Amino acid sequence: ATATSTAATETMENVKKCKNFLSTLIKLASSGKQSTETAANVKELVQNLLDGKIEAEDFTSRLYRELNSSPQPYLVPFLKRSLPALRHLTPDSAAFIQQSQHQQPLTQPTTTLMLGSSVQRTAGKTTATVTSTLQQPVISLTQPTQVGVGKQGQPTQVVCKPN
Repeated sequence: ATATSTAATETMENVKKCKNFLSTLIKLASSGKQSTETAANVKELVQNLLDGKIEAEDFTSRLYRELNSSPQPYLVPFLKRSLPALRHLTPDSAAFIQQSQHQQPLTQPTTTLMLGSSVQRTAGKTTATVTSTLQQPVISLTQPTQVGVGKQGQPTQVVCKPN
């Protein structure tokens, strides 16, 4: 029973991270720094991914092309692990996208992602720690997650609330 509950906890952590990642992508694309065409394309990619119309490999290759960013080797395996549960828990992808565009930052601890086009690699995996609060878990990444969205050489810091 312990192995099952550990797997379920890990799955929920991955789903939360994946939701934060997709939500941050939408926010960045909608922030005005990207063209309206890019913003629309990113939202459509996220919606197609959540609706099961495209798979992780197709999503990431189109996303890299759209954002003119370099491939991230960890992203496809991460999405493959997270998507089945995320799709099950997010039946209305349009509502998820709408909600992602209009979220306001919280005053409580939040997840911070560093996004930039200059990607550094370090040995080992990113480790995540989860601490429980009364309202919701907060996930903190011990290494910046970089997906190549900012202007060349200018990392953009984004703070997003966990859902």
